[in-house]
Amino acid sequence: MDYNKMERGLFFLFIIVSLLMLILILTRERSYEIFEIVKPVTFLQYSLFLGFCFGLEILRPWVEKIDRRIINLFIIFGFFCIMAVLFEVFWVFGYWFANYQLNVLENGAEMNAKSLDSVTYLPSLELSRIYDNQYEDISLNRSAKKNILFFLMSIYWVYFMHSIKN
Repeated sequence: MDYNKMERGLFFLFIIVSLLMLILILTRERSYEIFEIVKPVTFLQYSLFLGFCFGLEILRPWVEKIDRRIINLFIIFGFFCIMAVLFEVFWVFGYWFANYQLNVLENGAEMNAKSLDSVTYLPSLELSRIYDNQYEDISLNRSAKKNILFFLMSIYWVYFMHSIKN
């Protein structure tokens, strides 16, 4: 079996799925779900991760030719990304659940997935003024999925580079 063709095929499949999901995200309301069970952002997260992994595997023959000292720098960069994104993962989940808990205590809202998905990050007026009102409310569901995606991409990057080094 030709693994190069399979890797390329899967890479392009996941990139196409990612683009389709991005179109759905941009054209539908936040609560839209595919088949009424999964949000497009979930498919986007999964397909981007798989596309990233297969993309790296396609590049493996060229990356294997890179000097090992450069590979070490790539590994260090990968750990830096893990550190930076892990903080964002903790922050968004902490904010998400604290905000949700406060809303439940205040409003007596029912604790379920739909009400949790509706929690957003509302930047302060001061922060909004500093950035000329470029900030809007941000869905914490989407933010968490993005942060987890980047976190796992960073982990896979380190794994990939380490496998090249050895």
